Amino acid sequence: MPIPDSEFEIPVDMLVPSISQKVDIAGAVGISRTRWGSIETEKDSTETNLPGVFACGDAVLGPSSVIDSIASGKRAATDIHRKLTGQIEPETIRPENEPTKCVLPDFVGRTVRAEIPSIEINKRINDFNEVNSALSEEAAVAEAKRCLACGGCSECMECVTACKADAINHEISDVVTDIEVGAVVLAPGFKEFDAARRFSLGYSRSSNIVSSMEFERILSASGPFGGHVVRPSDRKPVRKLAFIQCVGSRD
Repeated sequence: MPIPDSEFEIPVDMLVPSISQKVDIAGAVGISRTRWGSIETEKDSTETNLPGVFACGDAVLGPSSVIDSIASGKRAATDIHRKLTGQIEPETIRPENEPTKCVLPDFVGRTVRAEIPSIEINKRINDFNEVNSALSEEAAVAEAKRCLACGGCSECMECVTACKADAINHEISDVVTDIEVGAVVLAPGFKEFDAARRFSLGYSRSSNIVSSMEFERILSASGPFGGHVVRPSDRKPVRKLAFIQCVGSRD
């Protein structure tokens, strides 16, 4: 969803379009290549055989993921900064390319990963049907049981960045409080009422008349309007808002 008035300008000296079609390194004269044709860099650096020339992204990695390319670019930026400032970075800070080996506890049994059913090669050439199908219910349940739930929160703070309502605070600690009350009323609800049955209220005739559940979705930061209260008809800010409570359940 485009956000009005969110545009901004950044002054730059050069703009390099990177639309990910094919890497063109024909102009990289004097730079060593790998046997695959990609640019070769030093073992522990993004610097090439030419001093002061660095390389990263698909030109070095070949076809890879966006995340790998971003990481490669950040490593190159760090190496360039070190080169220009003369700083020495401890080797322990540099991330390893090899993934960390997972050591399972003794009480955890090893199970084989379920294979996605696929059509035999000699039968694939007869039609345009999907080659790979889905797991059966039994296989899917078995796969779910393999999860050790060892992910946990890594404190990357991406959830804080993504939450437009600023509703996430990692610094808040749990607090247990006793509150004296005269009564506790449980109102868990039973079933959402079909607002279209109250035709006189205009729910089914105007897009600007919404149910309580729809309005709750509008208020959500992950909702269709990013948490902004706008008219669904033209998506302009609401000037006046009226609530009609207890429709259907307590007429």
